Amino acid sequence: MVQQQFKDIFSALRKEIPEINGMAIVSSDGKVITHDWQLSPIEPDMIGAVAAAILGLGKKTVKVLSKGDFMHVILESTNGNISVYGAGPRAVLIVGMNKDANIGLMNLLARIATARIAKMLEGAR
Repeated sequence: MVQQQFKDIFSALRKEIPEINGMAIVSSDGKVITHDWQLSPIEPDMIGAVAAAILGLGKKTVKVLSKGDFMHVILESTNGNISVYGAGPRAVLIVGMNKDANIGLMNLLARIATARIAKMLEGAR
């Protein structure tokens, strides 16, 4: 049931931002909980490892610089953007997008989505 709810979140995000080419929910230790990554040959385990590394670096950075709690990181590249959003204390939502995706809208929608994801993960414990 929770897996279907995750898929519904992915579908809603993709409906609003069609430039999304991949999403995953990853635990803070790098385990992929679920994903919908449409670019191949990307391995889900590699997505998990990268997301966990970004989360760890993000958390460490905001702690060292006394800037509060980790919220999100946006990586911009020549071919697109990757955003990693905190989804509660033990997970992240990682989203890959084409470079012309609306980052502002993604940030807004991600706040809503990650709040739902955090509640679902807490309820699944």
